[in-house]
Amino acid sequence: MTSIDSVSFAREGYEYQGEETPGRVRIWLTPGGDALELYYFPAPPDLPRNAVSIDDFRAFYDEVLSGSNAKILEAALTTIDECRVYQMIVSVPQQPTGAVYVASVTVPRRDFSFVLKIQAAEFGATGQKEAVLLDRHLATHPEGGADAPDYDAVGNDAEFPHHPVARVRRTLRDIAQSLSIDAETKSAAPFPLPD
Repeated sequence: MTSIDSVSFAREGYEYQGEETPGRVRIWLTPGGDALELYYFPAPPDLPRNAVSIDDFRAFYDEVLSGSNAKILEAALTTIDECRVYQMIVSVPQQPTGAVYVASVTVPRRDFSFVLKIQAAEFGATGQKEAVLLDRHLATHPEGGADAPDYDAVGNDAEFPHHPVARVRRTLRDIAQSLSIDAETKSAAPFPLPD
């Protein structure tokens, strides 16, 4: 029978925090202190059922997030361990400064789903990465006229590996590489995802 044990991943280096809700939510801390949560939802997924492209998923989540000031940074449909999945990274501004970054991978089936979520917050002095990138941008565009830099672009992760967006991307990548889905889940009726 499908359960929270139907999905697993390499857990070396993660500190297990227990089951927040028995059989439904398990929590770990990453080596960087970020939250990693595994959810099992024994109900049809709350995803767009007639989506024909990734743009439909973006529009769906834009509507869900409207009014929260959260911003979708990345969204992708891909295959992990023979199952189609939806991945997303969102930034959520915090008051008075900083942001929380949330990366997720959803394994949807017609009647249930699993979600792995990584959550990392900015701590200490915030805005340092943005200041460096803006200074660099202004030095190369002294007359203005060019768009501001994309502070959260994946290309900045190597230079700023401790920034929370780099941390959630790294953890999401590690999880995706080791994610294992049991045979019963793979054979369950799929949720219709676009190719």
